[in-house]
Amino acid sequence: MGTSRGLAGGAEGARSAIGGVRVPERIPAPAAAGSGGPGLVVVVGSINLDLVVRVDRLPKAGETVVGGTLERHGGGKGANQAVAAARAGAEVRFIGAVGEDDFAEQALEELRREKIDVSGVVRTSAVSTGVACIVVDERGENQIAVASGANSELDSAAV
Repeated sequence: MGTSRGLAGGAEGARSAIGGVRVPERIPAPAAAGSGGPGLVVVVGSINLDLVVRVDRLPKAGETVVGGTLERHGGGKGANQAVAAARAGAEVRFIGAVGEDDFAEQALEELRREKIDVSGVVRTSAVSTGVACIVVDERGENQIAVASGANSELDSAAV
């Protein structure tokens, strides 16, 4: 993203390839540069729902480890960056893709609670929301498997 032209000047009548869902025609540019605040940050990236299982130790190949606890969190590299920027005081707008499922609802609600504008997120019924299955041991070491889902369907028309 060398210039802001692609983000602020969006294509007139742009449509996403994800089931023909309409995406925003234009993302307004920030009011003025040099205002002293962090300004506007537009993140184009992944949104996942992280399913985290905490266990005493990580399983070996083919082994099942039982006794863990399960947590559900919003995640994805892009979503995590958007949250960090919002917490630093920036106005944040997010462009991404999710499925039409409960995982999407939870992930988007967590972004909204952080005051992140998710109006640029495309919803699709073609695939599910991205999911990361994360196993974390008592030392903080982890194993992660990701099903990208709708994240891999995001195209340039959404930007």
